[in-house]
Order: sequence, then structure tokens, then C-alpha cells
Amino acid sequence: MNRVYFCVPPIAMLVAVLVPPARAQTADRIIELEVKLAGAASDDHQQWAELLADVGADRVRITSGDNAKPSTSESEYQGQTIISVIGVLDRSGKLFLPGGSFSLQDSGRIRELIGKLRADGAQVTLSQKLAFGLTAEQLVELSEMLALEVEFETKEQRIGAVVTKLQSILVIPLNIDPAVRAKLAGSDSVPEELNGLSVGTVLAAVIRPLGLVAVPSRPVGKSLELSLVDTRSAQAHWPVGWPSELSPAKTAPQLFERFNFELNRAPLSDALRAIEKKTGVPMLFDHNSFAREGIELAQVKVTFNKQKQTYFGTVDDLLSQARPRLKLELRVDEAQHPFLWISTAKRQ
Repeated sequence: MNRVYFCVPPIAMLVAVLVPPARAQTADRIIELEVKLAGAASDDHQQWAELLADVGADRVRITSGDNAKPSTSESEYQGQTIISVIGVLDRSGKLFLPGGSFSLQDSGRIRELIGKLRADGAQVTLSQKLAFGLTAEQLVELSEMLALEVEFETKEQRIGAVVTKLQSILVIPLNIDPAVRAKLAGSDSVPEELNGLSVGTVLAAVIRPLGLVAVPSRPVGKSLELSLVDTRSAQAHWPVGWPSELSPAKTAPQLFERFNFELNRAPLSDALRAIEKKTGVPMLFDHNSFAREGIELAQVKVTFNKQKQTYFGTVDDLLSQARPRLKLELRVDEAQHPFLWISTAKRQ
């Protein structure tokens, strides 16, 4: 354990914890921890001093400071980043740091916080975490990484082969464990042409029929990465596209042009394919929900005879003739390219 020195001046109480200079630094960051006393009981000082000497900070001191608040600041010195952390020890003997409140039984949690500050810095460590445990900035960065356009044909290509090609253009590590590789080694193929959409949306779409999803993460001190996992083991996963922030008419204006369309008991798959070709807006299908409901688009017969109907409205009318009714959503990929997502109206 590091040596602890007590000194009690008449005005300010000071406890200095000296850390040997041989302590290894991570990511060129030095952690300085200053704990301000807010009238804590005197018998807590020694216990806290001993605990804080072993939580991984490079320099620790305990001083008086009734009006102090938990905070952090960063400065540069001789090529190293110094992170100064101010904590408050209150009268109840509880320590308040920027990362939360701690008791004498929470040395592990404090050590974890110090480790994250050293590995990631204060901004990343203390920022609010949103989806996938990522900050807002990290989510934007991830979306930009996954916005690269796919420039090869996918229709009738083996899913595993498509994933291999996607992996070669991804600018983010893609982790695939042996069990997932076994699923990708099968003969299942991609039924749609996804050329032109972004790599994030294409990846999420092609692996979905295999019961797989892509889960983003960022381990402490490391970069963003994706892992392909079984959908049953994932609490959250990267979706097949996103709702557009614009109105539907601005997102895909070609879908709201009007035309005349007549059909008499034609296969739904043929009708959708014709509209897709006419508008240039890709259609992606939730084959998982179709399989659960026993739906085959080629077996669904549709009739339509309306004048001056929008393409979007026509697709919606056609889908309403399936049993169970099919659901239509206008989504965009990570590069804001529009596409139609078609699924059952029941649980996805």
C-alpha cells in the first residue's frame, strides 16, 4: 500500500497520499484526486486516506473545503494530460465524485472510475451514455462509419460472402465468433438487391434472416467496434435503417408522384417489384416476420384499380390485401438514402 502522511494545520486539514513515481501511466494521462472535507467525522479521515491510496490515482490529497463541488478539469504538461478530479467527503462519510457517490465499501467502483478516466479522459467517461452505452458524439461517429455506400450486387449472393465483402469495406472492426461463423457458412442467400444502400443498413438486413444482429460497443480505452451475435443474446442492436427527420414527401419525393395502376389478381411480389423499378426506391422485407406468419409474397394475389394514386399509397393498399396485413415504413439508411421496410403488422 502507498504511504500516507497526515498533517493537521490550524486552519486547513491536509492528508497527502504519495504515489511512487514508478506507477505506469496509460494513454499519457495523470490522475490527480483532491478530496475536500465537508465536516466529515475525524475517524473517517484515516479510513478514506488508506482507501484512496490504493484506487489507482497518481496523486491524492485531502483538504478542507466546505463549499466545494465535485468537478474535473484537464491540462497539458510536458506532453501528458493531467486530469484533476475534485471530490467532496460529506459529514455522513460519503464521498461524492463527478462519477457518482461512494462509501468506504466502494473501493472497486472508485478504482473503476479512475481507470476509465485514465483510459478515456474525463469528457468521454463522464458524458451521458445513450444507446449501446455510447455518447452522442460516439453515436454520430459510428453512424458516419456505417454510411459508406455498398457498391456490389447482393441479390442471390450467399449471406456469408456478402458479409465478407462488407467486412472488407467497413472502417470499424467487426467481431465474429465461431458460432456466428458457422451460421454464415451456410447456403442461405440474400433475396434483395441492396447495392447503393449504406453498409450499416445492408449488414443489419442481410444477417437478420439468420437470427443474427450487429451490436456496437466501445470497450474502455479502445475504439468503436461491431460484434455479430445471436439476436436472443442482444438487448439492443443496430437497426435496419432509421426514421427520417424530414417529412415523407421530402425524404422520397418520387414515392409521392401520382400514376394510374391496374392489377387483377397479380402476385404481390410482381407488383412491388414493378413499383420499385419505377421509383428507384429499394424495398427491404422482414423475412423473419414473414416466416412466422407463413407469408409468401408470390402467393398473395392482389387487385388494384385506382387513378392518380401515389406510389406510396399504392404500395400501402397492396400490402393491406395480405393476411395478416403487411406494414409499410419509409426509412433511411445511415447516408440518408430512402427505402421502404415491409413487415407484418405484428411483433417484429
